[in-house]
Amino acid sequence: MDTKVNPCHADPNVAKTLVKAFSGYEKNRVPAHDPTLTETDAGTDMGEYMRRFWHPVCMSEELTDTPLFLMIMGEELVAFRDKSGQVGLLHAHCCHRGASLEYGMIKEKGIMCSYHGWVYDVDGTCLDVPAPTGEEAEAEAFKKTVCQGAYKAFERHGLVFAYMGPAEEEPPFPEWEDDFTVQDGDELVAFSNFQHCNWLQVQDNAADQYHHIPLHTTAVVPGHEQGTTFGEAGAAPYLVRPDLQFFPVHDGTGMAWTSSRRVDDEKIFIRVNHQALPNLSFHSYLFEDGSERKHFSRLHMIRWTVPVDNTNSKMIGWRVIGPNIDPRGIGKKNLVGYENMDFLEGQVAMRRPEREKYGQGNLPPIPKHHRERDCYKDAQYAPGDYEVIITQRPIAVHALERPMKADGGVYLFRKLLREAVTGANPNLRMLPLTLASVPLLRDRPGVTARHFWLAQINSVTGFVQLTDAHGRFFDRRQLDRYFEGFCLGTLILGGLGTIIGHTLASQLPAQGVRMLIFITPLYLLLLTGRTRDSMMLAAAVLGCAGVPIAHLWSPEWGVVVGGLIAGTVAFVVFELRRIP
Repeated sequence: MDTKVNPCHADPNVAKTLVKAFSGYEKNRVPAHDPTLTETDAGTDMGEYMRRFWHPVCMSEELTDTPLFLMIMGEELVAFRDKSGQVGLLHAHCCHRGASLEYGMIKEKGIMCSYHGWVYDVDGTCLDVPAPTGEEAEAEAFKKTVCQGAYKAFERHGLVFAYMGPAEEEPPFPEWEDDFTVQDGDELVAFSNFQHCNWLQVQDNAADQYHHIPLHTTAVVPGHEQGTTFGEAGAAPYLVRPDLQFFPVHDGTGMAWTSSRRVDDEKIFIRVNHQALPNLSFHSYLFEDGSERKHFSRLHMIRWTVPVDNTNSKMIGWRVIGPNIDPRGIGKKNLVGYENMDFLEGQVAMRRPEREKYGQGNLPPIPKHHRERDCYKDAQYAPGDYEVIITQRPIAVHALERPMKADGGVYLFRKLLREAVTGANPNLRMLPLTLASVPLLRDRPGVTARHFWLAQINSVTGFVQLTDAHGRFFDRRQLDRYFEGFCLGTLILGGLGTIIGHTLASQLPAQGVRMLIFITPLYLLLLTGRTRDSMMLAAAVLGCAGVPIAHLWSPEWGVVVGGLIAGTVAFVVFELRRIP
């Protein structure tokens, strides 16, 4: 649970008013918000931490033939794509006299400030300082002494990503395997939805899995349905109140949770989601109807919550659209994009009827205040995530919250954030960005095993979700340690086996050795496939099986080669057992 401070609890007499009828006067003092977790300006604790990661800052379609003004983590910036195709993200105010580059001229290479004609490349290098005739040499020398503030940026799948931290601490961009685990035939569709509140309460909503009841089931005035509920979206299992479990993963650099619902007497729907520090969330398939047995599905949405300033933010990322992730075709690509989202109405400030007036690909103006919207009355009839998130105040006050057990994910993630920012957990300094994939486990429909059954593989962050018959969960690192221990044990037992086998083989006639070469591996493969929990015993026998082959090749190196053969064969056989 996150640490909460409520001044009222300091005085027992004041605390009694918390359950007093008509106690408005006693509760009309609003404590300050938590600056450590919420404020992201340059120089703040959270701001400095978040600047050590890559973030999407806008959609590619927002870069047109004029510069784009952006506010990201309290910094005034200008993004543009020059005529050579390079993307730049520069400080908005020209380092000459402070004019905003949002009114600059995009050049073949870089951007020109309209005030005095200074030209800057995408890395901030000054390319040109216009000078009167006869002073060209002086201007050429002068331009080498100035530089515009710039951040590294590039485009990926319709989003512009930027790194805004110290150049010497730049992490690799997280090249999660093959288009973020999207299967062939599916695609990443970019979106950007503005939120009129602090970034953290938007991020909190991802871990608040209990709000599906009632926000997305019963919170609608009859006769005013607008597509804000799961029932309208065809996801019937969400009508069942879930059993929630939250747990940290990857040494506390992220959090995973399960949301379990019984669909019928034969099936339980277990939805597994994942959040990674500081502001990334992975959402599993949303439109599950529970009509057929399924052990695995990929990501439905990948989303960053990016601070604009301390009281505004963006939900920006990708929806995954296609026949593999969404076999029923519920997702609508034409409803995903700038200030738009397809799966539930009420994700953004503007409701769909008004948004559709601007057409696909056009960028509508973002409403200034939620009570000044044309759809305000409609939103009162059928509120969505946008309404309940942004109305927690511009910055939510944690000291006033009264959490329940179902809020555990919100407070666990806040705890991980606080430990990251304060340095309480050294593992939280940086997200593990280059975890290896699990090629033998992924991309196999219906992957299963006798001892393990696969609930979900989210190898986009290296998180492998497994549960055995007792419902225990394992993460990717636990699985890696298991494999490492298995291989090490196999090699040790194989080595011991080769010593024994080498002695026996040297006393056997050549014909007997040849018989062992052909019969023993086949027998052991059969034995390994039939045993359930005796893998180490099988590995020991496999160690002996490798000896005859090694003995024929080289009696001197039989021990070493036999051990290697044992480890390799045992590991491959162990993996093959997972394929039905």
